[in-house]
Amino acid sequence: MSSILIMDSNSLKKKIAQEVIRDNFASAGEVYEASNVSEAAAIFERAQADIMILDIGANNNSISSFVNQVKRKRPETEIVITTSGSENEAIMANVRMKCSGYLLKPYSPEELVSILRPYVEESDRRQKEGYKNQACSNAVKGIKQGVESCIFAESRSSCLEYINFIYDRSGSTAEIIDKLNDFVKGIIRLMEESEFTLALDTVEQIRKMKYEMYRYDDRTEAYRLLVDIVKQVFTEYEKKHEYHDEIKKSLNYIDMNIISDISLDDAADYANISKYYFSKLFKKKTGTNFITYVIDERMKIAKILLENTDKPVAAIADILAYDETNYFSKAFKKSTGMTPTAFRKSCGRER
Repeated sequence: MSSILIMDSNSLKKKIAQEVIRDNFASAGEVYEASNVSEAAAIFERAQADIMILDIGANNNSISSFVNQVKRKRPETEIVITTSGSENEAIMANVRMKCSGYLLKPYSPEELVSILRPYVEESDRRQKEGYKNQACSNAVKGIKQGVESCIFAESRSSCLEYINFIYDRSGSTAEIIDKLNDFVKGIIRLMEESEFTLALDTVEQIRKMKYEMYRYDDRTEAYRLLVDIVKQVFTEYEKKHEYHDEIKKSLNYIDMNIISDISLDDAADYANISKYYFSKLFKKKTGTNFITYVIDERMKIAKILLENTDKPVAAIADILAYDETNYFSKAFKKSTGMTPTAFRKSCGRER
């Protein structure tokens, strides 16, 4: 949302300009009004507008000083000057103050819209990009926190949330690939800090992303790739750190293999204890039994896939290691109270 500051001593002109901006730029945020340089400077200190429309009037020197102050503090702010003087005077003032453009008074609503449009669009693009970059940074931090806490599910959750974020807000597959690459680079930097390395086949898959965009039209492949990378982070971490809680270690193992055909015997063997003792400890630690835990975790993933992809129910059942679609559907209904198809429809997807 672009914020705009209008400085003009004429109250009516300010109101008209504000109405034109509101009517023509849906993304416009706050539109501030100032009657003079001191008011404009006070607003800028508080709000730091993205775009300014400044009537230079007779206070050329004070305007120049204010413009220089704005450019020092916030170089990206676009400044358009307005004047009742000649075009030659406007050009000279625009060049001298290094502003973004000028308007000669009286100007029409069309002229105002025309000069502002590229700056509003660019400001919106920058804000959108900054928002996405911050989301990427937060997701990498979430993965790091999960690793430091030795909780794989926490890191996986950060990963899945970010994938949904970029797929819901990106305009093209190419843009999605760029954001996936940024995310992967962030995870790789995290691994390098701990002297971890990615498997060569994963590195090759990352390299191929931009050449195989069609695979990422659907976010399922992104889920697979990035969750696999997070699994590698945890696997490397486990090589260098000892767990003091066998159930916590086993929970990570279960969560990392939740879409495989994992069994109670597998989890107990991984913890190096008998399955009977493991079952007792697991129930005490989690408040539920092994089978219920595995089903609940699979259903969480199933809901993400049903809500955010167009994968057929049979394909989702296969991803989650169910041999029979009917068995998956029964488990899903028992867990959620709805069939997979009904759940998908409730999310606005019809397939």
